[in-house]
Amino acid sequence: PAFELVFVWYVLGWVVVSIDYQLAPHAVFPAQLIDCKRALAWMRGPGGELYNMDPNTIVVTGDSAGGHLAQLLALTMDRKDLQPGFEQADTSVQGCCEFFGPQDMMDTNGHFNEIGVDINGLLEFFLIQKPKGEARELYELVSPFEHIKSITESPCPWMGMQGNRDGLAPVESSRKFYEEFFKNINCEQIWIESKNKKTRKGKFTAGAKEVVRIEHIASFHAFNTLPFLRSQLAAHIFHAFLLHCHRKSRYRLQRIKDSEQTRQVTVV
Repeated sequence: PAFELVFVWYVLGWVVVSIDYQLAPHAVFPAQLIDCKRALAWMRGPGGELYNMDPNTIVVTGDSAGGHLAQLLALTMDRKDLQPGFEQADTSVQGCCEFFGPQDMMDTNGHFNEIGVDINGLLEFFLIQKPKGEARELYELVSPFEHIKSITESPCPWMGMQGNRDGLAPVESSRKFYEEFFKNINCEQIWIESKNKKTRKGKFTAGAKEVVRIEHIASFHAFNTLPFLRSQLAAHIFHAFLLHCHRKSRYRLQRIKDSEQTRQVTVV
């Protein structure tokens, strides 16, 4: 559904990179996350030079499992223990947009269990391949919900989209994740009415690193793969988010440049 936007991005001079990371059970977590970080290092190294990429503005996105990894990339920027062999590489990102990516992988709120998904079994026998008691740190690492418990600001502009009838990534889990996110970064929440239902969203504030969640009515997991109107709307909202991240990155770089020029002034 977003295919036509590729031509718009081409005109803007943007580069789209699709990361081919290792899959479980062949590769045990955090191999998938390390692969994605290695790709970020490549974009700021030989890949960036080859394809003329802007190393100052990289936005990560993904659907489902890809959305989960996009969140982890934003929440674990520049962690040297997750960059074996490329510890000094810059793995920061300037924006994150996740589409129906799971967040509470430890199911602390029981939402996976409510929809009949044994997420703990999936982690123990498929992704991490160790019981929680033997690999507590990996279980916490793989769960975006655990990361936001200790943050006080969003690592970058952030947007999440999900259908309200998602049967694979629990909607209530996503709502709880963003509720906690908003609270921890002190982002004001406002209520909006939609078909007699109340929905929360984050309020943009000047100078803040924004977080916003969009919940699509009567939509299921992978709703954006079908050529419906909501898919088109989601694609164009995503494009607007990318423009916002790009402008914000340009503004940040200009502020840094102005600050450096000020420090170079000598007063006689």
